[in-house]
Amino acid sequence: MEYRFLGPVQAWHAGVEIPLGPPRHRAVLAVLLAHADQIVSADRLIWSLWGDNPPSKAVAMLHVRISQLRKALSAAPVDPHMVVATHGSGYVLAAQPEATDAAEFERLALAGRRALARGDSRTAGSVLREGLGLWKGRPFGTFADEPFAQAISVRLEALRLDTLEARIESDILAGRHREVIPELGGLTREHPMRERFWAQLMLSLFRDGRQGEALQAYQSARQRLVGLLGVEPGPELRALHSAILRQEVPPVPAQPYRPPRATPASPPGEAVGREAELAALLRLTGRERLVSVIGPGGAGKSRLLSEVVAACSESFPDGVVMVELGGLRAGESPSSRVAAALGVRGPSPLRPARLIGERLRDAELLLVLDDCEHYRQPVGLLVRELLGRADGVHVLTAGSHPLHVPGERPFPLAGLALPAPTSETAATVGRSPAARFFVNRAAVGRPGFRLTDGNAVHVARVCRVLDGLPLFLELAAGHVDGQRVAALAERLEKHPVRETAASRAAADPSVSTSLPAAVERSYERLDGAVRELFHRLAVFEGGFTREAAEQVCGAGVQVAVSLDALIEASLVTTGRGAGGEARYALTEPVRVYARRQLWKCGESAEVAVRHAAYFETLATPMPDDAHEAELRAWTRRIEAEYGNVRASLQWSVDQRDSAAAVRLAAALSPFWDRREMYAEGRRLLGSVVALPGPADPSERGRALLGAAWLAIVQHDPGAALSAAEEACRLFDRLGDPTRAATALLHQGLAALTRDEHDYAETFMQRASALAAGEGDPQLELWFSVVRALHALSLKHYDEAAALTAPGSREASGNPAVLAWLDVVGGAAAFRLGDLPSAAARLRRGICLFQGAASAWGLSVALLVTGQIAGRGGDHLAATTLSGAAAHLRDSVDAAWWPTVLSWHRELCYQGGRALGAREFGDARSSGRALSAEDMVGTALATLSRAARAADQPTDVPAVEGASEPRRLQAVRGVTVVIAASCSVQHH
Repeated sequence: MEYRFLGPVQAWHAGVEIPLGPPRHRAVLAVLLAHADQIVSADRLIWSLWGDNPPSKAVAMLHVRISQLRKALSAAPVDPHMVVATHGSGYVLAAQPEATDAAEFERLALAGRRALARGDSRTAGSVLREGLGLWKGRPFGTFADEPFAQAISVRLEALRLDTLEARIESDILAGRHREVIPELGGLTREHPMRERFWAQLMLSLFRDGRQGEALQAYQSARQRLVGLLGVEPGPELRALHSAILRQEVPPVPAQPYRPPRATPASPPGEAVGREAELAALLRLTGRERLVSVIGPGGAGKSRLLSEVVAACSESFPDGVVMVELGGLRAGESPSSRVAAALGVRGPSPLRPARLIGERLRDAELLLVLDDCEHYRQPVGLLVRELLGRADGVHVLTAGSHPLHVPGERPFPLAGLALPAPTSETAATVGRSPAARFFVNRAAVGRPGFRLTDGNAVHVARVCRVLDGLPLFLELAAGHVDGQRVAALAERLEKHPVRETAASRAAADPSVSTSLPAAVERSYERLDGAVRELFHRLAVFEGGFTREAAEQVCGAGVQVAVSLDALIEASLVTTGRGAGGEARYALTEPVRVYARRQLWKCGESAEVAVRHAAYFETLATPMPDDAHEAELRAWTRRIEAEYGNVRASLQWSVDQRDSAAAVRLAAALSPFWDRREMYAEGRRLLGSVVALPGPADPSERGRALLGAAWLAIVQHDPGAALSAAEEACRLFDRLGDPTRAATALLHQGLAALTRDEHDYAETFMQRASALAAGEGDPQLELWFSVVRALHALSLKHYDEAAALTAPGSREASGNPAVLAWLDVVGGAAAFRLGDLPSAAARLRRGICLFQGAASAWGLSVALLVTGQIAGRGGDHLAATTLSGAAAHLRDSVDAAWWPTVLSWHRELCYQGGRALGAREFGDARSSGRALSAEDMVGTALATLSRAARAADQPTDVPAVEGASEPRRLQAVRGVTVVIAASCSVQHH
């Protein structure tokens, strides 16, 4: 039900007005609306309707009028006794304040004033007009002068005049001063004491070239004020009068910049083989201020950027602008081309980069800069200036090297993933992104072309010899017509360097003469031993240390001397690792060249074997009894060499070396969890556990535990149950009750996410019996978390609170598990109505999740906090937090289980209904755009406000399942997503 009283009193349902009948029915509704959602006693109603001299049968007449009003409201599909409810000797209209046109007007008035304060006069004018358009007359219509309506009417009328002044100001700022002069003439006559109307009239007349009339308006205002009140005009009006006399009235200010929308350089939907990179880049682009796509010529950077432009066109309020910097004309700079693309023109004493920054100061857009490799320095200066002046601007660049601007997030882009060396069939080769891309492009020129068992081997050969680089694959695909794929592969293998150079020249002569030629000239100057090391270094991914180079590449080579020679030749770059150790790397274009040379000399397999063996030894498992400091050191060590360790694992999988692959996967599974690399961890673990062949049972069981846990995080309970069941059988045979109990708990949690409570209870009981007497503190905490989850899902809130109550056992827990205990405990306390305890638990849980850098855990804590805010009526904070939570969840490829997803949707529904579509969308977008630190700050501030509000008792009953009435009614339908994050992986 919706109600309108900015004019005649009306009731509406689903956009249709409900006939209320005679005025006496509207009178009753008007009184109830004046006290919406409050109990109005019968005596108060009688006085409001009949004053100090009510009829003798006033009580009976009131009952009749209430009955008639209910009958009128029954025309809508609602229960009229719920809409107008009886409470003791009084009545209450069950209408939230936001369900009225007055509340909508106040919301729009506030939004318009905020837009005006930030200088966005166009938006302000539109919003304020919408709000003023809700007025159809005096508040409460014919009842406006009744005592019950007078206070509300006066307040709303004052707000209407303030809003009208703000709307006129927005029109003047937008340059529509001539249009508002007639309106202001009437307003100054109707409201001669409101000096702001006079000031607006004077300013509009002056800007319309009517200085004399502007000065005359001041004299008229002064005469009215002195004559009626005996006072001189205020300081604002006097200052404007003096400014007009001195001709010093400021000009119309510049409006917030609105850039043109981008047009992708190439049609979207062509990211074949780059689906994973596109998804990752989209996440980064929304989160980071500056992302640089780094890769060799032909890697498909421009194509990927075009896909980002198409996908992000609606994600930024001011759109996306894409600028190609290739082929600048004489005298043209990157800044001048960007300025032209943005529509930033006109004479200015500012240099172009600063002018762009100033004009985009209040814009919220994505600026995409392609072909930056030849202009790294000027583009870097432009981007540095832009990011420093325009907080709402995100920049995405593409080039062969980073810009080296503070805050830059490099996004390496190599060739598409190649078919595995043993791939021979259409099914196996077709899994390769490079092969899928080649087949897709070949089918464009030769309809009907497809991958078959007959040509799969040759397609794989083409992909390998061209390093999976999309440009070269596309050019090669154009030659499929008229010749067999086998012949094409043979020709490319005979002349790979010339073919590549020719392809580059056809695509971009400037690149073809600079990139391959420079690398090849440097390579030709190397002596034999240095060349040999250069080939072998191509096996490293993500850099390497001198020790790693000696162990992997040192056979017959003096690594120290040869490495220094490569550094001097600018073929190897140097840097420092997180621990301060020296690290070395080949830039991606150089590494592509080195890989080709390694392939040609026939050492690829031999070097890959040594590489896999070295990093398999380096990736030691996380100790079972490790403390948090040791876990962090272990994580940093794996992180430093993760590219190489992952390559070692992939090599083991490709070679079908089950023992080595399982050993590495078991060691890495806690790392994927701690670093929230859920999608990649699941992909690699899935390929490992599917390998046939012998493997250590304990290591396989740990890999299966990791696979089960990551499946739970991504809400794939079927996969989780299957993996955990096999792990449980293995650990039962090995006599390892702790890990077997962990596997059972994983099964219980997976069953719980499918709402199979009986199965979940069975698994937990078996786990408890198995782990009895083991004395493992981490496992005990994990038991508490899962049991509390189960209790919450059954609405046994007292039990959930008891299971998560703080105690001495927490001294042995790591921060992630303690955070989950606090979040679950806070959720239980909230549902019991104990808001101070809930706020304290959630506050600690949020801080622990922030310290552990757990985006997924933090997302759940923010959702619980949003529920508290929403229940307290702070829908703006609740919606902002729901947007922040969704962004955190998406950023790590996690999922919310169905119960939590419905909980999130309920929060969104309540926010949308309370705020309206526009403000709700703005709040959601604001939440998604917050940094992690700002998300935490917003949540903590919300909890502090909620805790303070809890000091004011209310009569709201407790939630179903609570043992006694409390001060806050909890939200219906809850299950909190939970995970012990890294706590159980080492069990």
